[in-house]
Amino acid sequence: MTPQTIAIVIGISEYKQTEIPSLPAAQTDALNFARALKNWGIPESNIFLFLNSKAQKQHLEDLFLKLSVSRDEFNLVFYFCGHGHRTVENVPKSHLIFHDSCIKEEKCTNSLILDNLFNKINKLPSIENYVIIDACSLRINKITHPKLEQEIKGDKKSRKSLFCLLSSGIEESFEGEDFGYFTESLLKGLSVLRVSGSPTELFNFIQKEMNEKELPLPEMYTIGHPTISFIQKSIPLQWRNGVVYRHHFILQIQSALIQNQNRFVCLIGDTGIGKTTLCHLLASEKLKVTYFSFLTDRFTDFEERTSSFVILDDVDVLNRRQLNSLLKGLVGKKTKFLLSSKHSLKTLIDEKFYGSLIDLAIPILSREEGKELIRSTQTAYSEMECEWHYLISRGNPLRILSAQLATEFEEQLKKTIGALVSCGMYINKHLFLNVFNLEESVLNFLEEVGLVHLSEQGGIPDDLLNEIVEEQQLTLNQSSTLNYWYSQIEEAPSSVDSAKHLLFSLRCFGYEEKADFYLGLAFRILSQKGKEHLIDLIESSDLFLSLPFMTEASLILAESLVEKKQFDLARLLLIKRAPTQELALGSTLCEIQRLWKIGSIDESISLCLELLALATDPFDLIKGHFYRGMAYFLNGNWNKSFSDFSLVCQKGQEPQYVGRAKCMLGTILGIRGDGVEVVQEYLLNGTRLLSELKDFAGVWAGWNNLGEIFWKWGDYKSSILYLEKALEMAEYLKSDEAKLETLRNLLHLHLRWNGPFSSLVTELLVKIEDLGWKESDFFVKMQTLNALSTAYLFRGEIQQPFALLKQAVALTSKNKEYHIYTLCNLSLLAKHLGLEQKSEAFFERGIELAKQGENHLGLHQIQTDFEIMQQLSDDRKSCLHSLGNLSVIS
Repeated sequence: MTPQTIAIVIGISEYKQTEIPSLPAAQTDALNFARALKNWGIPESNIFLFLNSKAQKQHLEDLFLKLSVSRDEFNLVFYFCGHGHRTVENVPKSHLIFHDSCIKEEKCTNSLILDNLFNKINKLPSIENYVIIDACSLRINKITHPKLEQEIKGDKKSRKSLFCLLSSGIEESFEGEDFGYFTESLLKGLSVLRVSGSPTELFNFIQKEMNEKELPLPEMYTIGHPTISFIQKSIPLQWRNGVVYRHHFILQIQSALIQNQNRFVCLIGDTGIGKTTLCHLLASEKLKVTYFSFLTDRFTDFEERTSSFVILDDVDVLNRRQLNSLLKGLVGKKTKFLLSSKHSLKTLIDEKFYGSLIDLAIPILSREEGKELIRSTQTAYSEMECEWHYLISRGNPLRILSAQLATEFEEQLKKTIGALVSCGMYINKHLFLNVFNLEESVLNFLEEVGLVHLSEQGGIPDDLLNEIVEEQQLTLNQSSTLNYWYSQIEEAPSSVDSAKHLLFSLRCFGYEEKADFYLGLAFRILSQKGKEHLIDLIESSDLFLSLPFMTEASLILAESLVEKKQFDLARLLLIKRAPTQELALGSTLCEIQRLWKIGSIDESISLCLELLALATDPFDLIKGHFYRGMAYFLNGNWNKSFSDFSLVCQKGQEPQYVGRAKCMLGTILGIRGDGVEVVQEYLLNGTRLLSELKDFAGVWAGWNNLGEIFWKWGDYKSSILYLEKALEMAEYLKSDEAKLETLRNLLHLHLRWNGPFSSLVTELLVKIEDLGWKESDFFVKMQTLNALSTAYLFRGEIQQPFALLKQAVALTSKNKEYHIYTLCNLSLLAKHLGLEQKSEAFFERGIELAKQGENHLGLHQIQTDFEIMQQLSDDRKSCLHSLGNLSVIS
């Protein structure tokens, strides 16, 4: 059981001996300290207050005698504010000067020697002892250890401790017009550190304050005091006789009073929140705190009153003129004032009073406090009924106890909770309120009580609201929910949260035609964000699978799914009937891309031919030729591909298709072995046009192809320039396919430029493996298999190429142009194994295919690779060390 705290507070402004100067602020400081102790949780009955004529040595002696015979242990706070005196003799002594003390010829009578004070305290059954003295000319000569007396009695485990603060040591202590500087800093420090402060932290705080004011510094003595514990950290809610006592908020009021020494603190709160109860708890005749209410009392002249602290309740009943007249009369008075009002007074007071007033809002009861109060009064309530009762009462103690629940608020509360659960979250608060026609105060209340969690994304309803919806059978507003997300996605067209919640809402409520446009926007947003939102795209396909026709949104989703390699699911969306020619064209183009990615090139060419046969619009024809050109390119038919891309460049009016066609023409010219200048001209013109159009996927393809052409030509410096730009663009696009393609080319480049055992090659091998190339689409996988095989063969590692080339043969056997590289690697593998005839046969077949297809780059590559392997077979060790220096082999 925690011992109670006894406080002795002494403040002496006036002295019986006229020669002793008065200390106007001493009584005020003592009262301020005593009030703080009361507000920090020490019962008023435990505070012994001695002011002026009551502060006599004998009175203190009597109290010490009374406390010394106490059967119960307690903690002691001793505070003295008045004069101190240090005698001039061989061994100076420090004295506390009481009201009836006398100083004559350097002798003090009826005073208390400071060292004796500690001896008296040591004889008390007090455990923790706090001695705080705001007086000048004091120093402890000899202090008896608080545990010594118990040790003599045989108790070596005494819990006694001592903490002593002297305001200025043997120097002078200063006060202002209304308060002493040391006590002001003391109260501020205790207010700041009351939760977990230590004596040293308090001492450092006060010392800093005194330093800033250029005043004498305090002295500290401490024995066995880890923390300052006489201030209660929190005081639980109490209620009796229909009144709720919120003692814990008084801790906050006390802090506000201390931190705003020269301003009026005004308590703000609605009827029933507990303003008047708090004011009554703060009032005290003993501590000279007077209570006034403008509802019941008449405000009179405070100068005639003895109170140094006045509480003015219900100030809001005054009109503007009366209020400003009141403040004018209060400003400048030594009396301290605390006001209370239903609302902030700053809209009514004159501007000159703004700096004199600070608002302190009284919070509603927390959910736990409110529910605890409800359980005490409504014992039959279930947990959910307690929650609902608390919400309807808005955490207001009076409404909870009197069951005065506002029907209008309840309806708004139901409407708001339904809207929150229906939407799942809100991003733009004002948009959310407007679409659902909600009151902001209700939403603010739910945020305040923690049932709406605020984050950078917006407001997210607590899971409890779902239970309330079910318990109260609240209606979810489908129309407003969808309208909110339609508006939100228009307002923030790149917001992932908007897109995800629109999709979720539609999966709950079902597809509607009006939603199609917004669904398309949502699919584009999620598709651009990489893999992390793939599951949302997959789950959203259910919206369309039951429809008998295709929509614009389902086509966009199919395109996204093809890009994300969800080929079977995309196919299910693409076989739907297209109700318009535009959708039919889009569906066909998407299916062509899908066929490319799964390696069905012949089927894609057939589909392109069907599209060109049916198309009548010039733009549709251009699209058809571009897609057929891509299909021919992937099939290795350079002449037909060149013809289609040339037609797109000559007749096309769509800049994006023209830009991409130029890039492909430059790539084909590079494969054929045309001059550097013409190849660069096509590719750079194309990428420049695509960059202006912000077609960054097209820009990436152009730079990647140019980088590949350069390394195959042996111009490694130009190659690295474009491949590094391509890699940056792939990162920006968040495309693993693009990144994998560029890394493949970088691997080929550094294999030949820096050598197979360079750190760059090793690093690239790890990156390619980590990217999950095995899950990539047909052409990327086909080329990656051969790139990895070449790298491992150059490094003399033959185990991996066996498995890799087995897969490569299956993928490239029907595509002559890409089979060239598989044959080259088979030749290198056979060379490693000493199968010279096999090696020669594979090599010759590769050379023959390259010549047939006019693939001069491929021809150059396999010849170069074979020459490297020739050197490896002649002197493997020597060759492996020299490979890093082979920049151009031709």
